[in-house]
Amino acid sequence: MDEKLIERQSELIRTIEAIGEVLKSKDWKVVRETFEKLVESYERQLLSEAKKPMLEENKIYFLQGQVATAKRYDLATYSEMLKKELQGIKERIK
Repeated sequence: MDEKLIERQSELIRTIEAIGEVLKSKDWKVVRETFEKLVESYERQLLSEAKKPMLEENKIYFLQGQVATAKRYDLATYSEMLKKELQGIKERIK
């Protein structure tokens, strides 16, 4: 079990470091801004659909899925989640 934890620890460290480098890049800023605009657009569409007298459930579900998917591309949040997992592994290895 400790071998698997140590292997996961190494994987997490590499991933967290890689995300850190990506977050520093100018290119990531462009990608992040694109996803932020997508989220805003889908949320506006969702609100607009929700205000209609006749709700189209399929369209609302679709837009909710699009918002959730676009929000997943928040690397900073993902990195923080990985750091918490890494901390838990370090405590278990001790």
